[in-house]
Amino acid sequence: MFPITHIILSFIFGVLFYKFYGLSIIYIIIGGFIFDIDHLFVYWKETKDYTFNLLEAYNYFVSHKLNIQNRNILFILHTFEFLILLFLLGFFNKTFFLIGLGLLFHLVLDAIQEMRIFGRLIKHPSFIIWLFKKNIFTKRVF
Repeated sequence: MFPITHIILSFIFGVLFYKFYGLSIIYIIIGGFIFDIDHLFVYWKETKDYTFNLLEAYNYFVSHKLNIQNRNILFILHTFEFLILLFLLGFFNKTFFLIGLGLLFHLVLDAIQEMRIFGRLIKHPSFIIWLFKKNIFTKRVF
């Protein structure tokens, strides 16, 4: 999904909660798009281009989307474990809860888009499942 689409839809989603959270909805809005930063991490790993060029990273993913869907790439900030961590922290601080709400909305938008385009989810939804698929637990360490 285009970054601007995430921003606009997160803004609309955040405004729905204005009555309950006031200006704190900014955390929902930020949570709705900031976690795409992990695409930059994967871009750095894949290309070894460690510049902070978001447009170049975005273009890389658009042009390599079909190749990426068949590889075992993890977008760590798009996992259920990370979402659960935010909601657990939300018990102690409302900011984390609101950011988690934004991330949940972000993940739903990504899932809708992936199902519409590819007919299935292409990102690993779980860090633990990704580890099993990488056979991390079956490899001998020593």
